Amino acid sequence: MNEITGLQQFWLRNQSELVKTLKDVQKQSEDMEYLKKQYTILLQKKLRIEGLWQTSFSILKSYEQCMFYGLELRARSGKKREQTICASTTVSTRFVWLLAR
Repeated sequence: MNEITGLQQFWLRNQSELVKTLKDVQKQSEDMEYLKKQYTILLQKKLRIEGLWQTSFSILKSYEQCMFYGLELRARSGKKREQTICASTTVSTRFVWLLAR
């Protein structure tokens, strides 16, 4: 009888430990899923920021090209007021055209 009681207590302790271990594993699994989702979100943000940076860089390069083109037109125009206004309009038009590409 004593041996049976001891074995029953041993079995109950093992069952309690098993339940605790299963709960820990479940918690770790949930934490892992949460971290995977967070990683995916951060990766998407990173890609979006890189895309915005590349777009901004392209716009800046286009603007620099337009400014250079405008300076070239102004240099050719002899700096007459009417021609300078025309050159500025041409630069703005070219910049908008480059942005649309």
